[in-house]
Amino acid sequence: MMLDCTPLITTRNVGAYKANTWYTDKAILLHNETDAFVMKHARRHVSDTSHLVLLRRMLSGKLWGRVGDASTIYTAGPIHVQDQEMRYEGIQDRAVFQSAFIFKSALGFHPSTHLRSGQINPESVAGRCLITAWDDLFDQLWANDTFVDAQLFERFLACAQIALGAPAEREDIRTHARNALYEVICRFIEKNLGDFELAVPRLLHEFGVSRASLYRMFEESGGVRNYIRQRRATRALLDVSRHPFKRGIIRNVADQWGFSSAPNFNRIIRDLYGFSPGAMFDRSPRLISETRASNFGKRIEQAWTRPGASS
Repeated sequence: MMLDCTPLITTRNVGAYKANTWYTDKAILLHNETDAFVMKHARRHVSDTSHLVLLRRMLSGKLWGRVGDASTIYTAGPIHVQDQEMRYEGIQDRAVFQSAFIFKSALGFHPSTHLRSGQINPESVAGRCLITAWDDLFDQLWANDTFVDAQLFERFLACAQIALGAPAEREDIRTHARNALYEVICRFIEKNLGDFELAVPRLLHEFGVSRASLYRMFEESGGVRNYIRQRRATRALLDVSRHPFKRGIIRNVADQWGFSSAPNFNRIIRDLYGFSPGAMFDRSPRLISETRASNFGKRIEQAWTRPGASS
């Protein structure tokens, strides 16, 4: 048993004590929705769990307690770290939280290594990578709770290892960490496409990577500048498609999605698709199925009337 839990009666309780658990050979993953309770991780628990480290993420609610002689307050946002060789106790309000009890050896530490309790800053590069990998893993678990996706789990472990300062000597760990950082950068780009200042220098400053590393991440997309241009063009053209003949639509979407001007937007769309955005939409549009129906029907008829075709 990892800890003792004693339910508390509060006005915020709704009668919920739900737990989903997934087991691997390297970690135990949990999603909990609970009413208030008192938790205690005492000496007798330490003897069974000292080889584990707990990563806990509060999605709602708070936990007040102490680890050793230090006071703790767990809130939503950071990922909280607890070495299971330490005794701790606390009072948790009604909360939704996710936990990962991870073998220290799976993170590259010796089982007897003491890890300092604290929190991983969600705004740091390592924290953002870990939270992204965490979300992807738990999204997969909720979508199909009969198995743990190995690639998502290994990426999560690699990000946890980097965030905790463990040695990342294996190439596969570094690869998982780079892939996680790439996902974080892509999401940052998508969120900031409308910002005129979104460019290589800002990404270098935001994520602390070298220009060469950033280029390698986006090499298959023709470089990061080309990737940003393609994403801006895609989002802008989707907006145009909703009201393609509305007066001023080209200028509006060009401003919204970070293009320097409407002519600049027109030029980029023409480079990508061969036509300006205003020329890409039919003023009397019909569904593809309607415009192709007669030709499709003729082809089917020809196939059925070919010599040797079955009837």
